[in-house]
Amino acid sequence: MKFITAEVHSKILNQALFDQISKVKFLDGQFEEIPLVSRYSSVEFLQRYFCDEEVSLYLASIAQRLLLDSEAYFRKIYSSVNEKRLFSCLTFVDFDDEVDDVGFCIPNLFFSTSSTVEYLAFSLCEIENSSKFGTIYAPILEKEEVKVYRTTTAQGGINTDRIYLVF
Repeated sequence: MKFITAEVHSKILNQALFDQISKVKFLDGQFEEIPLVSRYSSVEFLQRYFCDEEVSLYLASIAQRLLLDSEAYFRKIYSSVNEKRLFSCLTFVDFDDEVDDVGFCIPNLFFSTSSTVEYLAFSLCEIENSSKFGTIYAPILEKEEVKVYRTTTAQGGINTDRIYLVF
């Protein structure tokens, strides 16, 4: 049996993900959303160690650390750009549906410019502790610096629910 961290580095935090992040462009009016993993099979090994709710929290913790690393990386790359202009957070797309379907949720790394995401100012929400999201991510949400936003957008006649965690 491998150490969990060893499997995380071979199956989740791999060069393909780093390459994808390094290609992010911060352009006004656009955003890039990168899933922590592209296949559920990449995280099946975590189910040997954790229940589904713990898998969701574990993945969010990994994504949060990677987001902080990415922010430091982009500060160096875009050193001439005003740091406050860059925006990043974690997103959870159609959270309830994904948890109902597979038992856990894959977080996304969301990158954009501050002016592009001004719409979030009107979407600040309170997550109830009794909600599925509030229960799973309570250890993260309890930190006073975390803001939660929620939007619903129609894409091709289908509503997409997106929860943003901003640190």
